[in-house]
Formats: sequence, structure tokens, C-alpha cells
Amino acid sequence: MVGLVATAGARFYAESIFFNLPYHNSAPTGQMWVNELLSGNPRHIKDQLGMGKHVFRNFVKRLFIMTSASHTWHVDLSEQVAIFLYTIVTNLSNRKVGECFQRSGDTISKYLLAL
Repeated sequence: MVGLVATAGARFYAESIFFNLPYHNSAPTGQMWVNELLSGNPRHIKDQLGMGKHVFRNFVKRLFIMTSASHTWHVDLSEQVAIFLYTIVTNLSNRKVGECFQRSGDTISKYLLAL
């Protein structure tokens, strides 16, 4: 009986390591979603981020000029701002926002605290 339990445990552990599927595997990335918002219907960006296209673009531009906020290696400044605004407007958890932007919860938390 102990051998059976040990074998089952070892198999579960091996499967979790060798057959690990990525969690964020959707085709559209967060930056693609932001670009879609900026090129789509003006009401859509207002519903999702709480501001119009021209206001969003101007906000990102001024944030870049007036503060130390900038693009990072993996996340553009416009996506960072969209993460922040989307979280505030929707009041969703990090996990839900991470799913939308195809980012980890750590990345979402980092950009929420940075802005």
C-alpha cells in the first residue's frame, strides 16, 4: 500500500514537471489588446480604461515626459498604464487582469505599484 502511494506521488510530481503547460498561452498579448483598443471603436476604450483614446495617448506621453516612468524590457509604457487603469476601472483581481493581459500576477502587481 505504501509503495502504491509513493508511486502515485512520484508520478504526479513527474507529470507536473515534465508535462507543464504554460498558463498564459492566448494568442493576443496585452500590447495587442491595447493596440486594438486604440484602433477600435472609441467607446470601447472608454468602457475598458475609463478614458478616450486621445486622453489615454496624451496621459501616456505626459507620464513619460514628466516622470521617470518608461518602457521596460518586456512591457511597453502604454500597456503598463492600461494595466493600471483596467484594474482600477474593473476592480478585478490580479489573476483576472493577468489573464486579460497575458501576464503573471507578479508582473501585474509590479506595474500597479509602479504607477
